[in-house]
Amino acid sequence: MLRCRNTADFLAALPFAVGVSDADSLFVVQFSGRRILRTVRADLPDRDAPEHLAPYVDAVADLLDATGAGAGGPALVLVGSQTFAEAGGAPWRHLAGMLRRRCTRERWQLRDFAVIAPDGWASLLDAAAPHSRRPLSEIRESPVAAEAAALQVEPRRLDELGRLPEPESERSAAVLAQLAELDERASVTSRAQSVDEAEPGAVPPWVHGIARVADACFTASEPPHPRLVARLIRATEDPGPWIVALLATSVPPGSVIDLAGRLGAERLEHPEFGSGSAAGDTRDLRGILRFMAEVPPAIPRVPRSMLALEDAATHAPPTRRAGILAMLAWGWWMRAQGTTARRLVRDALELDPGNRLAGMVEHLLATPPGWVLSPQYSRPAESSEAA
Repeated sequence: MLRCRNTADFLAALPFAVGVSDADSLFVVQFSGRRILRTVRADLPDRDAPEHLAPYVDAVADLLDATGAGAGGPALVLVGSQTFAEAGGAPWRHLAGMLRRRCTRERWQLRDFAVIAPDGWASLLDAAAPHSRRPLSEIRESPVAAEAAALQVEPRRLDELGRLPEPESERSAAVLAQLAELDERASVTSRAQSVDEAEPGAVPPWVHGIARVADACFTASEPPHPRLVARLIRATEDPGPWIVALLATSVPPGSVIDLAGRLGAERLEHPEFGSGSAAGDTRDLRGILRFMAEVPPAIPRVPRSMLALEDAATHAPPTRRAGILAMLAWGWWMRAQGTTARRLVRDALELDPGNRLAGMVEHLLATPPGWVLSPQYSRPAESSEAA
């Protein structure tokens, strides 16, 4: 556990605690005693001008209130690309002042408030020297920086999250060959017939197959066989199979079958996209996704599942990649990394502008997942990002 004696120590530990290190971000850090419980990252607004900042400050205040972080005494850290020299003092001082006044009005006591720029940092709660530039060497040379580096947990840049690896040509060719064979064997009416063959109220046979395939991909200790990857790609191309495969990112096959049974065969065969606006409404796909977002993603199952999805997206033909990218975007949204999720959705819609699955996930990204706003789910070592 990293122990911080002062603000410089805290700033040295922050990138390792949240797992990312980026410019132009606001980090909200929630504590329990001296332990970091949760961090929330948000993009900074476009301009540090008062007329542009009021809605932003309102959104931050709503987040602090909804999560209970405000009353708990959070720390705020502004990390920007503008220098002290360019700003003529501490960068983002207008935003900092508005945030401090709002916290004072709400009677929230800030534990710490700092700004980091490329040419220095400042403690904005330092009464002796408010906004005074201090050297970055104080952060780099903090004992905490050495302790954190020794843990071998290297923080990543935000723009690196969710980036697909370089494809392996032989694996791409093998996946393409398997896809061609599966496409040739597929019957247009196979899934429709499975409903007629199943007993009333029973889960269609194809659901069992997709649950097993997805689980085999998502729990493999090494890259899955190209045939499994091809079957996973096909499952992400239609709404019903897509939601079944998505359920498998969070729970094992038996639970997938149970959940599918609760949703009903008709809803899986002919799913509606809908608005999903009512809390707990699972009559359409968006409602199902919002319902799932009320609890944090299963660790380590979801991150491991996303590695398999990244492999499938990397080696899928571009014309058949949109559904997988939509599922990856949902996974990053569930992990409260909205910037990464939005980038993946944009990639999906560039490949297939009319893809309804990507469009549905895009709608979800307007707000954080429900668990992020719940005081019930404050967990250590979980970096979140406001939408």
